[in-house]
Amino acid sequence: VKSNFLQRAITGIIFVAVGNYMTKAKRNTVVGFRTAWSMYNDNTWRKSNRFGAISIVVAGVLTIITAAFANGITSTILLLVYLLSATIIAILYSKKVYDQEKREV
Repeated sequence: VKSNFLQRAITGIIFVAVGNYMTKAKRNTVVGFRTAWSMYNDNTWRKSNRFGAISIVVAGVLTIITAAFANGITSTILLLVYLLSATIIAILYSKKVYDQEKREV
């Protein structure tokens, strides 16, 4: 049971670390929150990655908290729900930023 907690807690810590790194990445085709919309220009990239990073950090913190209180498959399912939710929300935000940028041009 302790190893399961440790594995999930480490996964949450990795999410937090990746989220913190995402805010520093310049627009590229390898690292960061890459969608067709976020790659539109540097502004959409910066905003999309900042929001995506916050989403991933929140998912990581929730994963760590869940690892402490939930066991087995429940903890794993919640980890996946957090990650999927963070991804979907970040994609929708990326589209919103893209639409705003297109209107300003």
